[in-house]
Amino acid sequence: PAILADYQERTRLWVLQKWHAMDCIKKYIHAYKETLR
Repeated sequence: PAILADYQERTRLWVLQKWHAMDCIKKYIHAYKETLR
């Protein structure tokens, strides 16, 4: 079904965006902790 495929694609893009955001946050937190030393 086309609707299901579209839904899966949107979900995949959403998950990728969330993971990318989490990676950015982790890098930011790591850099922040480095400056606290």
